[in-house]
Amino acid sequence: MVRLNKSRMNYLDKFQQMIDEYNAGSCNVEIFFTELVEFAQELKVEDERALALESGRRTCDR
Repeated sequence: MVRLNKSRMNYLDKFQQMIDEYNAGSCNVEIFFTELVEFAQELKVEDERALALESGRRTCDR
């Protein structure tokens, strides 16, 4: 995702921060899992938005 669109770097940074906090013992497994599921949902929404945008571009190019 980041390789295709550099503006998505904030997702990579957020994910790395979540991992770092977990590794530092700042949160337990349940909290980490909940945050991870929420993060995955954010990624899904972003992916769907990007796909819809790309689909719209293809339609306009025809």
